[in-house]
Amino acid sequence: MINIALIALLLCMVPLVHTKRIYDPYMVFCGPQNCYDILDIPSKTNNITIIKQAYRKLSKKYHPDKVKEKDKTIAKEFMLKLNKAHEVLRNETAKNLFDYYLDNPTHYYKVSGHYYLPELPKASPILVLLLVLVFVSALLYYNQNKKHHAFLKQLEDYSSRKLGPKSVPSGTQRTLDIHNRAYEVYKTDCREKKQNIVTNIEILITNPVFMEAIRNEVSKVKLGPFVAKPKRNDFFLIWIFVAIYNYFFKKSLELSDEAKARDAVNGRLESFQYYDYWEDLSTADRNYCIEQKVWLPENRHIIGVDIEGYDEYYDSGYHGKWKKIIVVQKETKKGK
Repeated sequence: MINIALIALLLCMVPLVHTKRIYDPYMVFCGPQNCYDILDIPSKTNNITIIKQAYRKLSKKYHPDKVKEKDKTIAKEFMLKLNKAHEVLRNETAKNLFDYYLDNPTHYYKVSGHYYLPELPKASPILVLLLVLVFVSALLYYNQNKKHHAFLKQLEDYSSRKLGPKSVPSGTQRTLDIHNRAYEVYKTDCREKKQNIVTNIEILITNPVFMEAIRNEVSKVKLGPFVAKPKRNDFFLIWIFVAIYNYFFKKSLELSDEAKARDAVNGRLESFQYYDYWEDLSTADRNYCIEQKVWLPENRHIIGVDIEGYDEYYDSGYHGKWKKIIVVQKETKKGK
């Protein structure tokens, strides 16, 4: 008796023998299998005798009447494929169309009269997700980097032109401080070279020493998250992996107490989020904020906001930007 495992192996091997995948959704020929492979003969065999001999050999070997009762169903399925392959290859017209289709797999309409939509290549969902995340990460990185350079360029321009709170367009006290420090560097250089010191802004901004000093001072400014230079941890993909890691492994990824206190302090400045005001506090004030857990809603009263020069700017009729200062109210009781 024939071992049915050989039939199963043959059925599995048939679609893999031919290098080109066959699309035949309307079963004009042998479906997704190669008719030559089913008969186990070389592709495009023209000798009709060889085709008939191959068919007789396989039909005798795998006929349902010659297999065990439990294997009859599989044998019948194989015989249907065998009969279809023999029917196609013994007919000269059908065989020529099939040979043409093997050479031109995109011309299915010409040999069958039917259109079909080829199957799209299957991709791993994980790979697709990773590609999407990489694209989103690159987009966020580009956007953050663009904002960072735009802010630095504006800060350099405002500082070099000595634009302060009362100027139009409006600068800040910080831009004036940057300008003054850079101007001191410029004056020192002029004294060493025994050159005249220029005070005209339009001429000053063309001086390479002064502009280099401006850039150096701007590079020292501590920037907030909205305009900071993008880092590796800013990639969206990294945050996704962190979230997955946190979900599956239940690891604590909470911020440190110092980071929470820093966010609470800087959060009081709203429109001035590009600057890290936590650095303006003394070490004692920082430690006090951490000890009192100022990030908790019931302790937010500890952090006060003072506005330097508010009355002066308001009385002058100029409603531009003014300098905000964090005040740690150590003696203020809760509830006030």
